[in-house]
Amino acid sequence: MLHHTLEDDMGAIQMEQSKAMVECLKKQLRDKLYNLQAMSIMSLATLLDPRYKKIGFFSPNKAQEAERRLTAECVTVIQQRASSPSSSSSTQPDTSEASQPVAQGDKLWRRLDHTIMQRRTQTRTQSETADATVEVHTYLGNRT
Repeated sequence: MLHHTLEDDMGAIQMEQSKAMVECLKKQLRDKLYNLQAMSIMSLATLLDPRYKKIGFFSPNKAQEAERRLTAECVTVIQQRASSPSSSSSTQPDTSEASQPVAQGDKLWRRLDHTIMQRRTQTRTQSETADATVEVHTYLGNRT
């Protein structure tokens, strides 16, 4: 915000020495803050601050990098939640029926049940990434 304020007030400054000082201040701010944007923890904190989100970055590329990092972090959290034994039954496939002894008439459905369980496992990672991406985009106000 200091950088933007200096930028806005630049037009009102008359003296050349003052203009040179403002330019020097802006350059020093860019140099210092650009390095902070490269730090993962700082960029994520800026992105997650509801006052700034993507606006708090000098570079749109740094904002996109931070968004990718946040999405990856969300995927990790979703995967940990899905694999934890205390997770709710709605996030875990119900395997109680699959672990029951198969009655003679149920043998016809065993292959289908097995195939469905395999596909759920395969698509879980894809849906976790999609879920994380949707959450981050919703938070940031992006349109998907």
